[in-house]
This record gives sequence, C-alpha cells and structure tokens, in this order.
Amino acid sequence: MKITLTILALAAAVLAVPVPQGSYTGYGSYDNVAPPPGGYGGYGDYGNVAPPPAPVPAPAGGYGAYGDYGAYKKE
Repeated sequence: MKITLTILALAAAVLAVPVPQGSYTGYGSYDNVAPPPGGYGGYGDYGNVAPPPAPVPAPAGGYGAYGDYGAYKKE
C-alpha cells in the first residue's frame, strides 16, 4: 500500500512540473496560417453612408415644455 501511494505521489509530481518552451522564434508568426476560405471579404466603402437619423420632435406641451414653462424660456 505504501509503495502504491509513493508511486502515485511521484506521478503527480512529474505531471505538475511545467514544461518549458524551447524557443520563441516562431512565436506570434502568422506566416504558415492560411487565409480564411472565401477571403477576407470587403470592408465596404464610405461612398454609401447611412442616412442621418430623423430629428426628435419638440415636446408636445405640458410640464417642462419649453414654450409653456417660464423657467426654461430664454429671456
């Protein structure tokens, strides 16, 4: 029983040791990465821009409307 626990402890210790990387020469290099199937696609052009949003209508009245409440009026 002792020998089994010893072997398990040694195996766990061996598995817990980090494996160092050999070199960083190819680290971060994308030379051997193929482009996606279908290419990168077009990012579009700025000649066909979206229309501007519609203006927000003025308040319809009531408390806080600019025309009805004197504190908001510019004198």
